[in-house]
Amino acid sequence: MNKNMFFSILLWTSALIAVSLTGAYASTEPANLDATVGVNPVFSITASPSSLDLGSVDPGETTPQKDVVLTCSTNNGTQWSVGINVTAELTCGSYTIPNEDFKWWGWTTGAGAVELGAGHLSATPFFFYEAHSTEYITAAPVEHHLTFCVEVPQGQAAGEYTTTLVFTMTE
Repeated sequence: MNKNMFFSILLWTSALIAVSLTGAYASTEPANLDATVGVNPVFSITASPSSLDLGSVDPGETTPQKDVVLTCSTNNGTQWSVGINVTAELTCGSYTIPNEDFKWWGWTTGAGAVELGAGHLSATPFFFYEAHSTEYITAAPVEHHLTFCVEVPQGQAAGEYTTTLVFTMTE
C-alpha cells in the first residue's frame, strides 16, 4: 500500500471517529410546564377533655381543680385571638351559682400576649390571648392550659348545676 493512500485512510478514519465522538445535536427551545399546589386553610380550636366535670362538694367548699387544654392552629397569616365565656351562670332549676364563683387561670405555650382578667367567668366573651406575629402561621399548634374550679357558696341548694363553656378563636 502506498504511503499517501495509508495516510489518507488514517485521516479519514480519524475524522470519522472524531465526528462520532462529538456527536451532532439539534437544539430546541425548552418546554416549560407550570406546576401548582393548593394549600387548604387551617383555622381550628379544640378542647381536651371535651367536657368538664368538677365533681360534688358540700356548700361552702371549693371543687377540685380541673384542667382543660385548648389547642389552636392556623395557617391564614393573620392576627388571631382566643376568648372564653359561659352561656349562663351555673344553673339547677331556679337556683344559680354566680359567675364570680366559677374561677379559672392558666398558661400558654404561645409567644403572644396573655391577659387572664379577673379570674372568673362571664357571659360576655373575654379575649385572654392575642397571638404574636410569629404565630400567624402556627408551625406547631399553640396550647392554652386552663384550670377551673367553683367556690360553692355557703347555703347553696343541692343539685347538679350546669352551664356551657365557650372557647372562641377569631381573626
